[in-house]
Amino acid sequence: MIAALPALVLPLLLAAPQDGFSASVLVQAGEAGAAAPEAELALFGDAPGGEPGWLIGLQPNGAWSFRLSNGEASLSYLPTAPRQSVLDGRPHLIQVVADAARRELRFRFDGRQVAVYEISGYEAALPRPPLVWERPMVRERLHEPRVWSEAELRRAAAERGFSPPPPPALAAGDRFRVMAWNIWHGGREDGEQLGPQRVVECIQAARADVVCMQETYGSGAILADALGYELYLRSSNLSILSRFPIGQTYRLYQPFRFGGARLRLGPAHQLDAFSLWIHYLPDYWGQMKQEQPPEAAAIVEAEWQTRGAEITDILRELRPLIDDGDGVPLLVGGDFNSGSHLDWTEAAKSAHRGLVVEFPVSKAMADAGFRDSYREVFPDPLTHPGHTWTPRFSESWQDRIDYLYFQGALELRGAEHREQHPEGWPSDHGAMVAEFELPPAAGGDEED
Repeated sequence: MIAALPALVLPLLLAAPQDGFSASVLVQAGEAGAAAPEAELALFGDAPGGEPGWLIGLQPNGAWSFRLSNGEASLSYLPTAPRQSVLDGRPHLIQVVADAARRELRFRFDGRQVAVYEISGYEAALPRPPLVWERPMVRERLHEPRVWSEAELRRAAAERGFSPPPPPALAAGDRFRVMAWNIWHGGREDGEQLGPQRVVECIQAARADVVCMQETYGSGAILADALGYELYLRSSNLSILSRFPIGQTYRLYQPFRFGGARLRLGPAHQLDAFSLWIHYLPDYWGQMKQEQPPEAAAIVEAEWQTRGAEITDILRELRPLIDDGDGVPLLVGGDFNSGSHLDWTEAAKSAHRGLVVEFPVSKAMADAGFRDSYREVFPDPLTHPGHTWTPRFSESWQDRIDYLYFQGALELRGAEHREQHPEGWPSDHGAMVAEFELPPAAGGDEED
C-alpha cells in the first residue's frame, strides 16, 4: 500500500489564471498480471463525447492513454504496454502538462518525459474541469489550471519515489547520429505490427540517436517506445524521435510541412533539429521516364510553383535561428521531394538524360548556409548517387530527394544512404544518415 503523499506546490485555489493545465495520476494495479479492461477505462478527466475535453485512461493493452478533443477532432497519445504498462503490480506516475501559450502537451511516465505533442486547434479543451471515477487502482489524482515547471514535475516525481536515471549526456569530442526518413504511411505497408517493427530494426541498424521522420501517421509512440526514445509530434505527418531530452519546440511554417525542437545533447551542447516534408508535385520523375524529357528550365520553373515557394517561406521563418548567435547548431532533415543541383551537374548529366538542373530547393538551402551532409562526404554523384526514391519501385525514375542539411558548430564525420533490411525495406523512401562530432565550444547553456 502506498502511504499518503504530499500535494504539489500550490493548492488549486492559489493557481494562476488559466494558461493550460497540469494533471497527475498515481496508479497501482492490485497485482502483477491484472486483467486489462475490454475497452478504454477512464481514470481522470472528462471522457470526450462530442464535446471538448481531455481524458487520462487505461488502454485494453494495459498501457495508459491520453485523449484530447476539441469537439470536432481528437488527438491521442497511445503508448505501448512493453514500456508504459500500469498493470504490472508496481506503482506508476502519469504526469500531463498542457501549455496553451506554447500550444503543446508534455507527457511524463514514472518521472521521465516520454513525448511532446503539438496541440494547435485544441485550446478549447484545456479549461475543461476533470471528472473523477472511483478506481481501486488510482491512489492519487492532482489537477491545477496552470503549467507546472519541469522542476516541479521532477520534484513531485521524486517525492513519490520516482527518480529515473539521468538522460544521455554528450561532451566535446563525442559523436551522435541523425537519420532522415519518410517511413511511408506509418511504416505499415507490410503489416500493422510487422511494418513498424521493421522500421524500428532499420533505425537500430543505423544506430540513429535522432530521427527526423515523415509520414509518421500514428506510429510515433510505437516507434519511440520500442527504441526507448522521446517523441515530438508536430503533426500526423512530422515527428522527431530522440534519445536526448526534448526541450523547446518550434511552430514555424505549416504543421504538416515543417517543425522542430531543441534537443539537450549534454550540459553544454544542444541541437535545433527540424523535420521537413514539402510538396510532392510537380512530378518531374514521371516526366523523366517519357520519350522526350522536359527542358531544364521547365523543371526549374515548375519547382518554383510549389517546392521553391515553400522553401523560401520556410527559410524566412527559420532565419532568426540561422542568425542566432547562441552557438546552437541547426539541422534540417526530411523528404524534400526535389532533386539537388549538387547531383544534376554538368559532370553527371549522363545520369540525368543530358540535363543540368539548378534545383531551387537545394540552391536555397545552400544559399542559407546549409551543408548537404551526404554530398560533402561523397561529392561525386556518379559513384555515389544516394538515391532515396525509390527502393520499392525499381521501374520509377531514381533520384536523391531526401536530405540531412546542417550548419553551425558540428563536425561531420560520416554519412550513409540506407535502404536494406534482411526481410525487405519497409518504406518507399531510402534513408539518409549522418554522424556528427561535437567540437569544444558547441551549444550554449542548458535550458532550464
